[in-house]
Amino acid sequence: MTVAEDNYLLGSGDLYIGVVSPTATEEEITAAIKNVGAISGGAVLSYKPSFYEIKAANRGTIASMKTDEEVTFKSGVLTWNLENIEKLSAAYYSEDTTNGTRRVGVGGMKNVPVNYLRFVHTKPDGLTLTVNVFKAQAQSGFELTFDKEKETVIDAEFKALAVTNKNDGNLVEIIEQVGVQPIPTVLAISPTTMTVASLPAMVKVTGTNFNPDSIVFAEQFDGAHDLKTFYDSPTTLYAEVKGLSASSYSINVKNGTQVTATSKSLVIS
Repeated sequence: MTVAEDNYLLGSGDLYIGVVSPTATEEEITAAIKNVGAISGGAVLSYKPSFYEIKAANRGTIASMKTDEEVTFKSGVLTWNLENIEKLSAAYYSEDTTNGTRRVGVGGMKNVPVNYLRFVHTKPDGLTLTVNVFKAQAQSGFELTFDKEKETVIDAEFKALAVTNKNDGNLVEIIEQVGVQPIPTVLAISPTTMTVASLPAMVKVTGTNFNPDSIVFAEQFDGAHDLKTFYDSPTTLYAEVKGLSASSYSINVKNGTQVTATSKSLVIS
């Protein structure tokens, strides 16, 4: 039996917990979960698969099969809230509004709650990284630290339980916002005509949403042709043209796998 472990450091963020139906919609999940505290000490998501290895006497390991997998989420540090203990262990929370007291009782209770857990980390660019554990149970209990020089905090570790009838990952999901990159568009080129005798030459391409990765693209080019692009600004590219024969070439801008539908013609005579 071999065990491999991957740990993902998630940074600081907010933790949300609530009881959610396995068939709940995103709107129902959002309504059911509550923010149980800010994580100021960071969070760690761990994935640990176990494998059974088949070994040959003279060839070593010839095959391996995954036999089990485990996902855990360590909360780092949660800001203090007595009500959170009921969500982390077999406990009972009550509040006496008449006397102005809150109470949590621990011990002798069998059922450890299973919650939907959501951790949201906000990246420096304002976009988010979200971890959703569909069925999270705090099987390691909790630890309270009382320090006269620091705020009272709760450390907790959750284990992910499998969701039945879910075939696209049934323990945890990680959702990262990367933003939508606007597609660049060619509005004009200058000059629009040139002669073979004048090559190499520079063509100015103007448009919108250019970035340093944008490249001028012509469908007719093959490996023998050359068109090198220089980024100037979000609205301007310069293309060095050389080695082309007399013909008409379409000019677009390619950004990753996306190519603008706008086409401008460069005529070489």
